[in-house]
Amino acid sequence: MSASKPKPELSVRSANEQDLPALTTLTISSFVTDPQWSYRLSYRDQFPEDHFKYSMDRLDGFLSQVPRGCAAYMVAEAEESAGKRIVGAATWQLPGSHLEGENQMQYRPFPNHRRDMIRARNDAFFNAVHDAKDEHFDKRFGERQLYLSALCVEPAYQGCGIGTTLLQWGIDKARSENVGITLFASPTGRNLYAKMGFKDAVWSKAQVAGEEEFVEFPGMYWVANEGDFPIKSA
Repeated sequence: MSASKPKPELSVRSANEQDLPALTTLTISSFVTDPQWSYRLSYRDQFPEDHFKYSMDRLDGFLSQVPRGCAAYMVAEAEESAGKRIVGAATWQLPGSHLEGENQMQYRPFPNHRRDMIRARNDAFFNAVHDAKDEHFDKRFGERQLYLSALCVEPAYQGCGIGTTLLQWGIDKARSENVGITLFASPTGRNLYAKMGFKDAVWSKAQVAGEEEFVEFPGMYWVANEGDFPIKSA
């Protein structure tokens, strides 16, 4: 058994616009082994400029929802010899922003002209996410859910407790507000979530009609008390 990596000195704070370039680099590097990233963004290596530009635009769109009270964008900074550096980030959709209405979260759409993306696969993936969230999360939790949209950790710092630290921020918030946590996991992330008490709710599959390629992913949830969120019958 390999020894655990030493835990760096960490601090957690809210992200700001000046962080966007660093956050984009972090997101791209941390998702490089995620099957859904490769499935949707199959031409990212051929068009790195598009990949960076539109990835940053997507993150900027998420950050724009923070002042509306719909989102929280938390970053973990490690203390290095040259100073603090962002090595992890978590994007959360907050309770009260899930169902249709004036407070609903507004995700920035994917432009059709970005060259790093296969549009049909991207649509298939997010349609599968939407359908699974609606059926297995929104119907059970309604607005009483804290949805983890993405959890990113720099590859060199993976295994150092950064993901755990960012996830604990969400668990503490969910406990204090008596809400559940919902998410869709990558194969790597699923192990962390299970260790932190998350349970599988559903396995979803995204596939374009006529293609052999597909991607599968689990939807998971955390609650302090199952009795507070009874599963509603159809």
